Amino acid sequence: MWSAGFGLQVAKGLGIGAAVSVVSGRGDGSFMLQRITNGGIADPVNDYYDGTTNDSYIGYDIRLGLLYSFLQRYSIGVRLVVPQTIWFTENQSWNFQYSPDTNYSDSYTGKLFSSFSGAIGGAAKFPFLTVSAEVRARAPYSMQDPWQRSRTPVLRQKQC
Repeated sequence: MWSAGFGLQVAKGLGIGAAVSVVSGRGDGSFMLQRITNGGIADPVNDYYDGTTNDSYIGYDIRLGLLYSFLQRYSIGVRLVVPQTIWFTENQSWNFQYSPDTNYSDSYTGKLFSSFSGAIGGAAKFPFLTVSAEVRARAPYSMQDPWQRSRTPVLRQKQC
């Protein structure tokens, strides 16, 4: 996650801020399977296989905040997290070791997103300690990304 943020003091004791992050990554995995049924191999042609997966993703995360300080000791703040959106691609390959005609690959693409979330909190500063508390909330997933026409995740499979 790469993040950039900024804050502005817009009035005495009142500040606003924002943080924008790019979320990206990739992963590779491989595995080998051998199916054995009751101590014996059930299908000697298709019971030995290995697979590999390669996936990558990129998305964003946006957070907005407001902080108000008063009486030089007390502060209250609000944070809003805009729905995160992540686009992903996953490639899978299957290699049946004793049956080369059954080797295949699949490719999946899709989009994942979260719902709105936020927090409200307060703090009190004393010479010997600072006390703070925060309450967090998340909107129902039926409110995922209101700028999208579809409310359901998109998953596309392409047979190679």
